[in-house]
Amino acid sequence: MKHSMCAWTWAAALAPAAATLPAVLARDGAGGWLAPLLAFPGVLVARWLMRRACREGGACGVGSVLTIIYMVWAVVLGALQIRTSVRRVELVVARGGRSWVLAVTLVLLTAWFVRGQAASCGRWAVVALRSLLASLAGVAALALLQARWDNLLPPQIEGGDLFCAVGATLGVLSVQIYGEFLRGEGDAATLRYPAEVCVLLAFLLMAVQGVLGVELAGRVEDPLLTLSRNVGVEGAFQRAESLLAAVLLLADLALLTLLFWSVRRGAERLWRVRRGWGVTLSMAAAVLIGGSWPIQETYVRGFRLWVVPWVGLVLGIGIPAVLAVSACVKSKKARAYLVAEEGKDGTS
Repeated sequence: MKHSMCAWTWAAALAPAAATLPAVLARDGAGGWLAPLLAFPGVLVARWLMRRACREGGACGVGSVLTIIYMVWAVVLGALQIRTSVRRVELVVARGGRSWVLAVTLVLLTAWFVRGQAASCGRWAVVALRSLLASLAGVAALALLQARWDNLLPPQIEGGDLFCAVGATLGVLSVQIYGEFLRGEGDAATLRYPAEVCVLLAFLLMAVQGVLGVELAGRVEDPLLTLSRNVGVEGAFQRAESLLAAVLLLADLALLTLLFWSVRRGAERLWRVRRGWGVTLSMAAAVLIGGSWPIQETYVRGFRLWVVPWVGLVLGIGIPAVLAVSACVKSKKARAYLVAEEGKDGTS
């Protein structure tokens, strides 16, 4: 269980990835399913940059103003994921009118998880991630039996589209930065979980694009859910959409608990909050209101597909890169100053 925090981070990353990447990468052509594999080195670079920034001091190493920005974006992501989760269940059940019950249940369950220690969420997330990996890989494998390989091969994707596809993937997976708000919880870094998640996402996207094709995958509201409607095992279950919606609730909870804990840690470091219960309740109210606000699904989908990946890219790679370069320049200036002082005093 020494990698439980890392497992928690990557279980959380599956929530926005499953909701966003199938439609986003379908726009980039038949080779879009390769983007998670090509983005893997960038994922490791992003993690290194954020950890480097965290060593430079401040709340999670990014300073007060930037920490507040990260906290506000966490509230936005939480509200968006609540809405996405509720909408997914509505599409499966095909019966509206009670969506607010699921939204309230998810928020209350998240608040209950956040009441204890962060390590307990990490231990739970290990089981959740293993369940997610196994279930989603099973759905993808069954779907590939029906795939049209001319939808996948040859994996043609132009240079500009490839850049956009990899950038969007990195932006969505940059939710991993919130794991750095929980540094110091006794966790160790590992390459296993990010590698498994990137391979799984490529496998899922291959199934989506192979069965639906890039044009249909880019048009439907939830390509992954649409794919699962035609997946089944004779004598066991005929449609996997209910199973998929239930399993993805684990990823939704992992993301929500990670965001809630990150905001709580940020508040503790910025304002010396001793008890995080008030912060948790405030965020729960903000997420619930934001997730239930009457906005047309067209605008919500556009925000999820166009805004979330690129804001995530800025917060997950752009800002940590600037902080790392700034720290490097300051370190070189400090060393140069020390050498000059030693030479002046005749001690060198």
